[in-house]
Amino acid sequence: MSRYLIDELAAAGVHILTRRKLVGGGSSTPGGRLDSIVLRHRDTGEEETVRSDAVFITIGALPHTGWLDPAVRRDRWGFVLTGAEVVEEAPDAWPLERGPGVFESSVPGLFAIGDVRRGSVKRVANAVGEGSAVVSAVHAALAEQATRAR
Repeated sequence: MSRYLIDELAAAGVHILTRRKLVGGGSSTPGGRLDSIVLRHRDTGEEETVRSDAVFITIGALPHTGWLDPAVRRDRWGFVLTGAEVVEEAPDAWPLERGPGVFESSVPGLFAIGDVRRGSVKRVANAVGEGSAVVSAVHAALAEQATRAR
């Protein structure tokens, strides 16, 4: 989950619980709204009933980038470094005179957008927006590669 979202949720009084599995829930009135959930701690197996009138479950918060070549620099959690972060955190990784583009990884012409990119907002709408914004950068990278190949 992004730091922004964590801070916003905490400010709204939302409690974030980790290492828990939702195993039940219910209502104290027949046919009523949710008013409690049952959580099982993944490490201890202990179950607790918690008062709750809403549940938001986050899945897939870790990027699956282990398959990428090591030349694509990532942070300790596996999120791909892009743009200025590449030069700031891995200056030896950037081979060109120009700096990397906003969504460009440590491999020139390889772009990362959406949840896999460090610093992204981790929302579908943002990923779509980043995807549309990176199209012109992809065209520029292809033109640059064609120029270098001549």
